[in-house]
Amino acid sequence: MLDWVRERLTQEQRRFVKFCVVGASGVVVNLVFLYLALAMLPSSMSQAMQHGVASAVGIFVSVFTNFIINDVWTWGDRDKGSRKRDFLGRAAVYYVASAAAVGLQWGIAMATSEWLGWNIYLGQLAGIAAGTVVNYVINNLWTFRDKS
Repeated sequence: MLDWVRERLTQEQRRFVKFCVVGASGVVVNLVFLYLALAMLPSSMSQAMQHGVASAVGIFVSVFTNFIINDVWTWGDRDKGSRKRDFLGRAAVYYVASAAAVGLQWGIAMATSEWLGWNIYLGQLAGIAAGTVVNYVINNLWTFRDKS
C-alpha cells in the first residue's frame, strides 16, 4: 500500500498525509489529556472553567507531541540549517505558528460546548478538524521551510 501511495501522490501530498497521520496521533493525546485534566480538576470549578482549562491542557500537550513527530518525520527531509541543534527554539516557533489553529480549535470547542450544548469531546474534535488545514499551511510555509 505504501508503494501505491508513493507512486500516485506528489511529495507535498505525501507530506500532508504524514501531517494528518501525526495529527491523528495528536487527537488521541489531546483527548486523553482532556480526560485526565477533567478528572483532576476540582469540582468546585464551574463546568465552563473545567472545560476551558482541560481543553487547553489537551491542546498544549498534543501540540508538543505533534511538533516532535513532525520535526523528525513529516518535515525531516528539510534542511534545518543552524536551527538543527536548537530544539527548544524550533518548538517555540512551532507553538507560535500553531497559535492560529490552536485558537480556532479552542474557540470551536468552547462555542460548541457552551453555546450549542455539545459534548466537550465532540467540540474538541470539531475544533481539531477546523484547525488542521490552517496548521499545515502555516507550518509548511514558515516553521519547517527549507533553510538551504
